[in-house]
Amino acid sequence: MGAARETGFKTQFPAVSTSNLVQMVNVWIIDDEIDWVKDMVKFWKLKAPDAPFRYKVFETAQEALSALESLPVSSVTRPDVVIVDGHLRSDSGALSHGNNVVERIREFAPVAEPHIIAWSADPFAAADMMAARADAEFSKTGPRQVLDYLLRECGEQ
Repeated sequence: MGAARETGFKTQFPAVSTSNLVQMVNVWIIDDEIDWVKDMVKFWKLKAPDAPFRYKVFETAQEALSALESLPVSSVTRPDVVIVDGHLRSDSGALSHGNNVVERIREFAPVAEPHIIAWSADPFAAADMMAARADAEFSKTGPRQVLDYLLRECGEQ
């Protein structure tokens, strides 16, 4: 970067090129198996250290939906990707089922729809989330496949 230039009133800095700036992709994960999810995120960061992902983990769907509802539509912290577990034991009622969480996320009409990933060891729960308009489904036994999807669908700038 060049030196600052003095003018009569204030210091002006040379323009900074934005060509090297990377837009971060916000990945929200809704899963009540917090320790496992944190280990998975560490694995993803290890395998793709330069990936432009910012991860946020929610233990309950209610917590994630409340956070989503409170963000302005123009917020840069809105999720670009939401990974939803098929069975959320930390939630009660309808929100304990991933398909209902997917439906609630899709109900936010003014919001640009994020990619939603159905994430479950139960193939029936994953199928229900796909029927609720999730974009992709992955088994919890394949965290590498989820990372590959994120890199392919969202990581290219």
